[in-house]
Amino acid sequence: MRGVDVVRSAAGVTALVWPAPVARLADDHRVAVRRAARLLGARWLAQAAVSDRLRPGHAAHLGVGIDVVHAVSMLAAARRWPGAARPALLSAGVASALAVADARSSAR
Repeated sequence: MRGVDVVRSAAGVTALVWPAPVARLADDHRVAVRRAARLLGARWLAQAAVSDRLRPGHAAHLGVGIDVVHAVSMLAAARRWPGAARPALLSAGVASALAVADARSSAR
């Protein structure tokens, strides 16, 4: 498994199993934020599992695409729903970091 997918899996397990600390990072304790954290955790685990079955270059390109789309959608959500801006921006930041990590891994 590629390093970025190990990180993605660890973040996925954390968000899926312990969403309250993730919500605390976003400084937003609403039930909806914890549910969104669980959903995102499941998506990260699924993405890591699919990436593990692809060639590293293909996995990196897929990861960049998925995470860029996620980051852009979270920026749009932050603008559309200002009350949810903090968790949306946190999610966009994490997705951007994962996209950069995937891009760097494909450049090697």
